[in-house]
Amino acid sequence: MLFLRCKVALIGSAASGKSALLQVFHSSQSAFPKSYLMTMGAELVLKEVRIPDSPVVVELLIQDLGAQAIYDSVTTSLTSGDACPPTFYLLCVDTTSASMDYAYSWFDKHQSAASSAILVATKSDVSDRNVAETQALAETHGIPCFVTSAAIGKDVDAPFNYTAQAFSQMYDDFIQASGALRV
Repeated sequence: MLFLRCKVALIGSAASGKSALLQVFHSSQSAFPKSYLMTMGAELVLKEVRIPDSPVVVELLIQDLGAQAIYDSVTTSLTSGDACPPTFYLLCVDTTSASMDYAYSWFDKHQSAASSAILVATKSDVSDRNVAETQALAETHGIPCFVTSAAIGKDVDAPFNYTAQAFSQMYDDFIQASGALRV
């Protein structure tokens, strides 16, 4: 068995469904939060994801980052600089204008990290949500987009499983390029 650890930042505007998505994923879809509690700074969650048809297990170290302006310095210190930034960013948008504005702003500020972003359209169970703009944004940046709903458990695992598989592939590519033997 080969264990890999991947650092992931869960980002998005306030109330975009980040924490609910993470809680449902972490609980294997058994615990949708019935009440909303604002994330204070950052919350860390560990979850192992087995790679199908492989001896690889990727442990996702997921940072659920608060989106309020008061936490900007915390978010910046956890996601940039020399202190080991995340390998992937799961950018959650609930397709409201505030959430989409956050996403456009994030891409403007973090162009160098855009290729490691994965867009996650949340709250797809709400009838007035139109994910077309989110999908178009993902296409513009050449990144994947997942449509999810934590409330009904729709495709909650998909962005996390994709992240684990992409990280495992990055590891394989690195090992192959370096000529090292895989353990």
